[in-house]
Amino acid sequence: MNLADVDALAAMMHDDFVFVDSRLTRIEGRENCIEFFRRFVALDTGFAITIESASRNGDDVLIKGATTARDPVLVAQCLWQCQVIDGKIAYWQSFRSDQPPALARILASDLVAN
Repeated sequence: MNLADVDALAAMMHDDFVFVDSRLTRIEGRENCIEFFRRFVALDTGFAITIESASRNGDDVLIKGATTARDPVLVAQCLWQCQVIDGKIAYWQSFRSDQPPALARILASDLVAN
């Protein structure tokens, strides 16, 4: 995400990748998620994640950090939960304490699973 390189991001995704945003909107499947991230990167090419800490328990990883972006609505302190299977990210969920924009629904309502 930090380099707006969706192809590099796609290379890290498991075939059964699931993305869940802070509003609990779910996008399932690697190809659907790649399309969502392409749309997201086009929205704000300055978006980046800074990792402050991470802890791992088996295949599960909890990450604490912050986002930066050109659009102040996208700037926040965050937690992320991910699951790694066979060396690929299979699950990614974002958590924000404020009311984040419903970007998954706005950018990819045709890809949303729920």
